[in-house]
Amino acid sequence: MKISPATSYDDMIKRRIRRDPEFASELFNGAVSGLFEGDFRYALRTLRCIVSAGIGFSALSRSVGISSQNLHRALSDRGNPTIRTLNRILSAIADALGVSRPSSAMLAS
Repeated sequence: MKISPATSYDDMIKRRIRRDPEFASELFNGAVSGLFEGDFRYALRTLRCIVSAGIGFSALSRSVGISSQNLHRALSDRGNPTIRTLNRILSAIADALGVSRPSSAMLAS
C-alpha cells in the first residue's frame, strides 16, 4: 500500500481496519485494555477509528439506540461516556467484529 506524506494516521489505520479483520480485532482489544488502564483518550480515538472504518456511526446508532451525534460526542477526544453507553458501544462493535464482548462487570470496576 502506497501512502502519501499527507495521509493522516487515522486514515492509515482506517484503511488497514477495512482490509484486515484480525488487525481490527486486535485494535479493539487494545482499546478495551486502554479503558481498563485509564488511557481513555487512546481508547476513545481507537474506537472512533474502528466505527468510522467499519460499522459506521449510522449503523452503530441504530444498533445501540443512541443518536449518531451523541455517539460522535461520546467517542470524541473530550468524550465522557457513561459506563452504560460505553458497554452498549463496545458490545455492538464486538458483535460487528465477531469477537467476544467485554464483561460489564469488568467495565464497572
